[in-house]
Amino acid sequence: MTSSNDLKKSTQIGLEMIEDAIICLLRLKESGMTNTQIANYLGLNSSHEGSQKDYLSYSILGNLMEKGIVFKDKSGTRPVYKINYKNNT
Repeated sequence: MTSSNDLKKSTQIGLEMIEDAIICLLRLKESGMTNTQIANYLGLNSSHEGSQKDYLSYSILGNLMEKGIVFKDKSGTRPVYKINYKNNT
């Protein structure tokens, strides 16, 4: 039987893997990507019937922004997410 600690550990490993995939993708796409583009590229699309789409990738991007790894560039017509090279080498 799986313990709650094992489940949490598995979840954290999965989260780290998704974060790493988003970081790698944004390093490849230096001009930035929208949340929808990231979700589409990585297959993280949601199938929720409401207006909130692709919330998983949106939430993870929020975590990465909080850590200072990613920032949201609002200078264009649509906001895009980019690597924050000022905090990351």
